[in-house]
Amino acid sequence: MNKKSAFFMLAFALSSGAQAGNIKHLCTPAEKVIFTCETGKKVASVCMVGKQGLHSLIQYRFGQIGHMKISIPENPAGPSNAVSYGTLSYSGGGGAYLRFSRGNYRYTAYTGMGKGWDKTGITVERDNKLLANLLCKKSDVPNDSFSRLNVPKDNIGFEIP
Repeated sequence: MNKKSAFFMLAFALSSGAQAGNIKHLCTPAEKVIFTCETGKKVASVCMVGKQGLHSLIQYRFGQIGHMKISIPENPAGPSNAVSYGTLSYSGGGGAYLRFSRGNYRYTAYTGMGKGWDKTGITVERDNKLLANLLCKKSDVPNDSFSRLNVPKDNIGFEIP
């Protein structure tokens, strides 16, 4: 199974169990929800704010409804080196992630599954050290969300914790 097929199956499996209408997100009505994750009182969302040529303009947001704490990039006006994308291969499954960088911090929105497990969440790293792994209590990853983004491929790598 190629990575693209594995991702479509993964995204379908994860999104078919979520009811998008019941999942909170930090995107505006004019934006497309790429990823959203309720971690308890806080919400992490990745929103497509538009396109510039072939490039997807996406933004990571974290906080509460009405009170955003973090947004990366702060002004998604053009292609950004703050955003990268990767895929993961596992026995019986696969995964995908979007990584957002600001200074010495990295925020990674991920989704993945393998034999007997599935996880969706957000990791926070500082200076290449894991500070937090926030698992989603509720999440929504629309079927085509990551695969249609035109963002640079991640060259660091990622393992789901």
